[in-house]
Amino acid sequence: MINFNKTSGENLASFETKVTDSLNKRFDSITEQNSVLLNSSGDNISWIQKIRKSLQESIISAYGETPQAWLVLWMLVGDKSQIPSADYQNFIDSGLVHIIAVSGGNIVMIVVFLSAILFFLPFYARNAVILITVICYSMICGLDSSVFRATVMGCLSLIALFRWREI
Repeated sequence: MINFNKTSGENLASFETKVTDSLNKRFDSITEQNSVLLNSSGDNISWIQKIRKSLQESIISAYGETPQAWLVLWMLVGDKSQIPSADYQNFIDSGLVHIIAVSGGNIVMIVVFLSAILFFLPFYARNAVILITVICYSMICGLDSSVFRATVMGCLSLIALFRWREI
């Protein structure tokens, strides 16, 4: 029989903390906000990290150190590193966290926007560019579960168009 009292909850929390600390020591840069393990030690920084860092710097320089800056970062690439934990919890408690999280809506906007501006390209070339862009965007966002799911469905839809299937 499982005992669901306060001490078991505390034990679970301490267990999760120990596991997270162990993983942080092992992989150097695992975070809750980013599902992709990115090595941030030394000068060996991946192109994904460079793009994320440049986006973060440009948004913070445009908006300053304001709540609007971290909200834009969260909505654009899913970067929750700047959000105070109390504010994040307020979004969860109010049920609005799904509205500003990166998900299928962002993928759809990319597909529609690129379809509109790349109308002059041949059909297959246009869809190939869109497919590559969606995959790159999802990698920049960190491949959280909602982004990964939306990317898979978006890519499957684009691949279906290559086979002249209606979606």
